[in-house]
Amino acid sequence: MARFMYGGSATVADGSITPPKLNLTSVDDTNIAFKTSGTQTDDPPALIFNRESTTVADDMDIGLISCKGQNSAGEEIEYAQIKVQASDVTDADEAGEIIISAYTGGRLGTAALQECLVIGMEDTAAAQRGFALQINRQQHSDLDLIVRGDNNANLIRTRCEDDHTGIGGAPDAAIGAVFQVVNTAESSIPAPRMTTTQRNALSNQTNGCMIYNTTTNKLQCHNGSGWQDCF
Repeated sequence: MARFMYGGSATVADGSITPPKLNLTSVDDTNIAFKTSGTQTDDPPALIFNRESTTVADDMDIGLISCKGQNSAGEEIEYAQIKVQASDVTDADEAGEIIISAYTGGRLGTAALQECLVIGMEDTAAAQRGFALQINRQQHSDLDLIVRGDNNANLIRTRCEDDHTGIGGAPDAAIGAVFQVVNTAESSIPAPRMTTTQRNALSNQTNGCMIYNTTTNKLQCHNGSGWQDCF
């Protein structure tokens, strides 16, 4: 088991320490465990990254977990990483973001570390006010969003390289439609179902809105001035 102690004359089993960096290596399949014997239920083992520098700036890196390994040519590749940034360091307006990156593009011969998933990115000064979950922040990383059901592997599926989204199946690039319902076993309901009274109480009665009127059993569209049957 690999062990390390950090102090004035630190020693490490299976590795070495050169303060302030720690390099822990082993020739065995070694796991590093963080354990506690404390009885406090709100005090778990913790790995803390703390950037204490007084020189700060928006989007500064404050923590990084990097996973590396060799490829078939013996080259060291950073296959994935998790990075944390302070997207806004303004007092009382602070915001952070988590960036998950992975090596992608291999099947196209353009393999590189790409930012696939970003949580955060709020920045008041840059007018990025929305705290968001963002997929494919780097263009061409082409990370598809797939939601699997119990009996459908593509309940929701995006095809990012073609800018298409499918419901019920993978979208067909040849169709050329940005949104596709892909299912031959079940039907779909394209518009909300409601009575005439409920329709008349809607706050968004604008051009292009659509409902299925259960009072008249008609699909209806709003033409800008009123509701009319679509067929």
